[in-house]
Amino acid sequence: MAALAQGRLRQKQDLLVEALSGRVRPGQQFILAQLLSLIDSIDETIAQFDREICEKTSG
Repeated sequence: MAALAQGRLRQKQDLLVEALSGRVRPGQQFILAQLLSLIDSIDETIAQFDREICEKTSG
């Protein structure tokens, strides 16, 4: 689970491993993985909007 961390959380991966060890049930792990996937998707959508805005405003 901690290996999925990105951005600022990636730098704190050892802390995430410690925090998640033995405290998160499989169902919760599934939900967290899905949420991280959604966050990645939203981040990509934001990046696409940023690129589109840059293209439209610089030309």
